[in-house]
Amino acid sequence: MHSTGQFLSGFGLVPGGRIDGYVIISSTGTEESISRYRKYRYEFTVELASIGYSNVDNLLSAMSQITSQIRSIFATRNYYNCSIEPVKRNNLMVDSVGHVTMKLIGYGTR
Repeated sequence: MHSTGQFLSGFGLVPGGRIDGYVIISSTGTEESISRYRKYRYEFTVELASIGYSNVDNLLSAMSQITSQIRSIFATRNYYNCSIEPVKRNNLMVDSVGHVTMKLIGYGTR
């Protein structure tokens, strides 16, 4: 698939995106080829800042909605079925000012 940006964009996890009382301030990732041109594994870090009233439990619920669907994402002349593993509370870190750092694992399969 060769594009962490396309993957994240397909799920709306790009800077400026809003998720239940939070705004995404950065999203980065790495890609690992499991089966060349067929299957890829991604590790993402998404950082969010609280905007107004926000609640980590509501954020987890919203992320559950986002990650529960497989997305068909076009990249490098082919479509890939992309998914993100369910987000767990232990994959979140909240700092003293309310910023949340989320670790995600995703897959893309052609």
